[in-house]
Amino acid sequence: MKIGFIGLGIMGRPMAKNLIRAGHELVVYDVNPANVKELVDFGATEAHSSREVAEACRLVITMVPNSPHVKAAVMAALLLLLYSDKHIDVNIRKQHA
Repeated sequence: MKIGFIGLGIMGRPMAKNLIRAGHELVVYDVNPANVKELVDFGATEAHSSREVAEACRLVITMVPNSPHVKAAVMAALLLLLYSDKHIDVNIRKQHA
């Protein structure tokens, strides 16, 4: 299955690599080009924007850490909904005592 993956940070990179190991074709995007290159070297296809990911894949996973990143991903949400059949958001938030 061809999967889009946006957000290749500390948690996203290993998750994306596991999907490649499982035999899925990945199209990836991150604001950090070094993270994208690492995944491309591992077998993923590079996208230059969230829109490119959404246009290329029917399933998109977002793994972004916090408010500015979430806001950027949400701004692309309409594109994700226009081009993708499915969207999975994975977000870990701090719990405050």
